[in-house]
Amino acid sequence: MKTQKEISIPETSKAIYALRGFIGTAQLAVIGEQARHSEEAQYFRAKLVELADTVATMPKTYEQDGKGDNAVAYLHYFTGSADFYITEKDAGALTDTGGDYLCQCFGLACISEEELGYISLPEILAAGAELDLHFRPKTLADVKATREFDNAPAEPKKPTAHAEGSKEKFDVELADLLATIKDKAQRQYAHSIKNNIPAGILTAAEVIPNALAHGIVSTWSERNGWAIEPALQLAAELLEDVNAHEEAAYLYAKLEPATVAA
Repeated sequence: MKTQKEISIPETSKAIYALRGFIGTAQLAVIGEQARHSEEAQYFRAKLVELADTVATMPKTYEQDGKGDNAVAYLHYFTGSADFYITEKDAGALTDTGGDYLCQCFGLACISEEELGYISLPEILAAGAELDLHFRPKTLADVKATREFDNAPAEPKKPTAHAEGSKEKFDVELADLLATIKDKAQRQYAHSIKNNIPAGILTAAEVIPNALAHGIVSTWSERNGWAIEPALQLAAELLEDVNAHEEAAYLYAKLEPATVAA
């Protein structure tokens, strides 16, 4: 069986540098933390390297000109109410001069309606847009087809004779959730014993609380595509549970939908 190549810290740092301007500060901080200290560090390091390679090799402005819906989208950004599919990066981005980014990319903006045109990465990132880590390059035709399917009105659900079906589904999903939390917590505990304690990152007394918290938070984040908003929602609810209402209100304010100019 082929063993996946391990990504080193220097390789990860190089990828993060290459992605400057393409990922928001908050999201990059979360990914960077996972790439350094979690038991899934190799996954996140590989993801950063993969994204850096995508950005480095994707077409520049005008290189897909005239392709229409056959143009390929390489990056997907999303907010609570908008999606942005980038087909061409700015020709001035990621130059070797070390100068400012232009980052006036081209692609499909889906806000109140779908519109092809220039998209300012700094503007959408400042408005809270996050990079979709699980997106795979696809044509705009495929993007539109997927969106049309996802946005189609749902068929009315047939009434069930009793509630046992929903209870059974709940029990199955709960068991799956707890199993995932347990697995992640155990992996983080083993990782901390082997790496974090010797490196001075954690003390022996901190290992168990850290592993349990990691199991819960990592499972929640993974199930929500590592997006920032569900993490903020979880944090706000935890603060309310300990009567830290002022701090919770601050996080809830961050969750208010941001308006992105077309």
